[in-house]
Amino acid sequence: MSALLTNPRTRPPLAMAFLDTLLGNSSRVDVLEHDPALAEHLLDDEVIEAGFRLLRDYVAFTARRIIVADKQGVTGLRHEYLSIPYRRVAMFSVQTRAPMEHHAVLHIHVQGLATPVELSFTDNDTLLAVARGLTHLVCRAAA
Repeated sequence: MSALLTNPRTRPPLAMAFLDTLLGNSSRVDVLEHDPALAEHLLDDEVIEAGFRLLRDYVAFTARRIIVADKQGVTGLRHEYLSIPYRRVAMFSVQTRAPMEHHAVLHIHVQGLATPVELSFTDNDTLLAVARGLTHLVCRAAA
């Protein structure tokens, strides 16, 4: 059985089923398997609905927020966790990957931050699926 289904702090995506359909679980990861310390940053009733591996880091989506885990240093043992409530996302932009480039980029402009949060993906399909999901979640939070 998939680690995503057996981990008690994650669940099969209900609110984000559209991402599951678009990606077929191929780009998804169980972020708690990669970083068990992330569980300490979740609220008691909060679960990770979707997680994606970035080039070196990962991003997790809950019903309330985006959590970006940034591995730092040469060894990657030091982590920075950035929590972005959907209601604080002012706008975002997508920069797709050209054939000779290494990554595609999602820029998230957050109210209160001077520079946008930059998430690098290895392929355009994952980037565009995450952008579609983010559109849905940000618009729902603004309503």
